[in-house]
Amino acid sequence: HGTVICFSVYAGPDVDLRHVVEPHPAPGAPRPGQPGYVAMSRLWVDVWGEVERDGAGLPVWKDGKVVLKPHHPILAAFKRFFESDAANKVWHNYGFDRHVLGNMGIECAGFAG
Repeated sequence: HGTVICFSVYAGPDVDLRHVVEPHPAPGAPRPGQPGYVAMSRLWVDVWGEVERDGAGLPVWKDGKVVLKPHHPILAAFKRFFESDAANKVWHNYGFDRHVLGNMGIECAGFAG
């Protein structure tokens, strides 16, 4: 068994993901290159809210897969990334990660080391 409840993405020190997380920054917030601006190269992604759970709060399973809520936009968006050979990924524990993502209906590709 195993269920993904969250994951992290590190894009490297030369990538700034802040525009993805904050597409419309607050008025007066520092912009890239301005004092006080901090680039964001890591994402922490919580997907637990997209998993169907039973009365005890445990994931619901059907046919060996975790049942997702009908609307699961975060996992749907990252599914393309995880399944793409075009995007190389480095995994902390590839065997386990591949197994639990498979339980969520995601077939991993693009293992780079």
